[in-house]
Amino acid sequence: MSRYEFDEPGVSLAIGWDAPLSTFYLQIRNAALHTAEMDEEERASPQIWFGTEYAKHLTPGLLTLARQHLPSLPENIEVCLMRDMTEEPARPLSPDHVEIRQMIETLLGELSPVP
Repeated sequence: MSRYEFDEPGVSLAIGWDAPLSTFYLQIRNAALHTAEMDEEERASPQIWFGTEYAKHLTPGLLTLARQHLPSLPENIEVCLMRDMTEEPARPLSPDHVEIRQMIETLLGELSPVP
């Protein structure tokens, strides 16, 4: 799993490749997205978080959103992410995980296709 972190006043961003989940991920903490109703824990948590589902983001397309919040991202970050994916390839979802996911989704009433 790779992780690149970037900080500027009011914005904190983490982006990387998660081989076990076979997805790129993005976490953004942005003070501009805080609301009066948020407690300290909510303010400390990412307000935007992509890449929590198996094989959801197979290309680093999240960089467009990342650059909207942090325009100063290094130009070579996409190359770094693609290198990370090449060095640690996606892992197939095991049959056990597919079965467990289907049981949980059925129990939650949110049955969705399993990739």
